[in-house]
Order: sequence, then C-alpha cells, then structure tokens
Amino acid sequence: MKKLIFALIIFISISNRGLSQDTTVRLSSKPLQLSFGLDAGAPLGSNSKVSAFVVGGDLQVEFGLTQNFKLTASAGVDVRLNKGGLVETIYYAPILGGLRFYFSDKIYISEQVGYSFALTKDLDNVFTNVAGVGFKLSKTSDVLLAYKSLFAKNGGTDFNTVAVRLAYVFGK
Repeated sequence: MKKLIFALIIFISISNRGLSQDTTVRLSSKPLQLSFGLDAGAPLGSNSKVSAFVVGGDLQVEFGLTQNFKLTASAGVDVRLNKGGLVETIYYAPILGGLRFYFSDKIYISEQVGYSFALTKDLDNVFTNVAGVGFKLSKTSDVLLAYKSLFAKNGGTDFNTVAVRLAYVFGK
C-alpha cells in the first residue's frame, strides 16, 4: 500500500510539473493595426463566363487578442469587370469581420465573413466569405492569397474568385 501511495505522489507531482510549464497567454505587443489593401483576382466556375477580372480595395483594422490570434474588420469595394464592357460591370461593397492566426511573425491564415452590399442596380446583397493564407513581407507590407465567395440567396449566381491582396500596413 505504501508503494502505491508513493507511486501516486510521484505521478501527481510529475503531472503537475508538466501541466504548469507555460500556460500563460501572451498579449499582443501591437494591439491595433490599420492597413489599406488593393486586390486583384480571377473569377472561377460559371462566374468566369461573365466576369473577366476582379479588382478591389479595402481598409482593414486588426486587433490583437494574443500574440497569435487577431480580430479583423474591413470595409471596401469589389469591382467585377464583365466581358460585356463597363456598362455591365458589377460593384459590391463588402463589410467583413474575422480572425487571423499567426503561425509565426510572418505567416498567417485568415478567415473573414460578412455581407456585401450590391452597388449595381437589380442585384441582391450577398453573404460573403474570404479565406486565405497571408505573408508579412515587411513591417509595412502584407500579401494575402485568398478565395472569395459571394453567395446569392435563392440559388442565384455565386461569385467565386481567387485573389491576391497587397496591403500597406500603417505604423510599425
């Protein structure tokens, strides 16, 4: 019985030591960052029969929760240049919120969801999802390779795009 109690004491002390190594959450040293980004992309699927190219721009704020997790919020404009000319160009104004997870100081994954408001007559506002992988090129530049989806309600046309966002990050 003494051996069993001794073994339990050793097991508990080793377990506590393993659990207590480093469970502190490190807060972000840069709690708030602002960036301006320009993006360009190519339409996918049936959307590519209508649109030739997609360009846009946005203003994004990033709030650091911890060293690795950041909240994001952005607002901007997407322009879908249609093959029919400027008259048939589609304009949306996406407002998005999301998360970024940094694997290191330079590499992250991003997920944003929100709503895109149609600025073109006869189009509906749509749910929007943007997922991607990003790279901090320097303290003031950032690039994101993203997959953008605009989901029309009632089974309408979805606007799917692969895009690259190049951003200038204000501050250091």
